Amino acid sequence: MKTNTKQLAAARRAMETIAAREGISVEEVRREISRAILMAQPRDAGIVSEIPCADAIPTPEELIAYCAERIQRERRNSPRPRK
Repeated sequence: MKTNTKQLAAARRAMETIAAREGISVEEVRREISRAILMAQPRDAGIVSEIPCADAIPTPEELIAYCAERIQRERRNSPRPRK
């Protein structure tokens, strides 16, 4: 999966929504997500390395886009519950 411009823009909007909801800046949201990525790097290097990114470590936008795409793919591939 390659992250595209549309997915990155959606990730930025998601961070803006979180910032507004939490009463903090978008930059603070980015810092917190970046910190979580760095903390996961040593323990979960395999998972972090799956995320397509321009550099060695994914940006918050790349992480959000990857997670959203993965969730959408899993929903498409999972059987629908019967009513």
